[in-house]
Amino acid sequence: MSDGQLQLLEIGLKIDIKRTDGRVHSAVISAVDLAAKYVKVEWYEKGEAKGKDVDFQDLFELNKHLELPKVYHIVEIVFF
Repeated sequence: MSDGQLQLLEIGLKIDIKRTDGRVHSAVISAVDLAAKYVKVEWYEKGEAKGKDVDFQDLFELNKHLELPKVYHIVEIVFF
């Protein structure tokens, strides 16, 4: 993960998470801990607020839209 990707993580951002039972659904980032490399997320289920911590690796694996486009540098070498 790059610094650019980390800058995309902000409170209020809607992401997908995977629950311990394997279900995938959306949640909202409520806190970002750069030092510990995780986000806290919240969602509502049956009228009750739920939450969990999601590490950066799992977050970026499940949320491919947060990947930055690859930048290619073309270098032209000219020999004289």
